[in-house]
Amino acid sequence: MGRANIISNGITIKPLVESIQHRNEPIVDDVRLYNGTLQRVFRAVKHVISYEHDALTEAELMNWINAHPFNTSYSHTDELDVTRIVVTRSFEYQAVEQPTLTTRTYSVQVEVEEV
Repeated sequence: MGRANIISNGITIKPLVESIQHRNEPIVDDVRLYNGTLQRVFRAVKHVISYEHDALTEAELMNWINAHPFNTSYSHTDELDVTRIVVTRSFEYQAVEQPTLTTRTYSVQVEVEEV
């Protein structure tokens, strides 16, 4: 791997390196032919990247939220130094209760897909 951080929407974030997953998903359509039968047609492949981080502070969580806006496309440079135009596919976070700490930490999971 090239580096341990990701630049998403101009903001540098540091996911857990072992959690970064890349996969290709086919884009297909079901097309009705002239004789009335349905045929599945392969159109393209989209690249999907998912990653996560545990134990983020509230400030770091807000940084991640700003780095992954919904309903807009943005530049995303992954850990391999490949830049893609992506949209946020899913963004989930939850508070992690830790009895020894007085501050709350967050666990975040993000999935983006190439436009």
